[in-house]
Amino acid sequence: MNLTKLHVFALTAEHGSLTKVANIMGKTRTSLSMALSSLEDELGVELFERTRNRLVINEAGTALLPDCRNILKMAESLYSKAEQFRQG
Repeated sequence: MNLTKLHVFALTAEHGSLTKVANIMGKTRTSLSMALSSLEDELGVELFERTRNRLVINEAGTALLPDCRNILKMAESLYSKAEQFRQG
């Protein structure tokens, strides 16, 4: 598991579309789809119901999303504090 996969999960939950997330992150839709599938494999649960044009967060995704967001916030805080030390 890495932060990129978690970021893809959180953004996809918010936007419901890998195309929109690809535009936000500047990555290909295929690479994001692979990252999301990889995260689901690692967790052992599907996070979204896949419809023709959208990804709709499911019960497992809804339950795990708050923890995902907390991890991303903690990582952002870590990087911010490290930056403060780098700048002296």
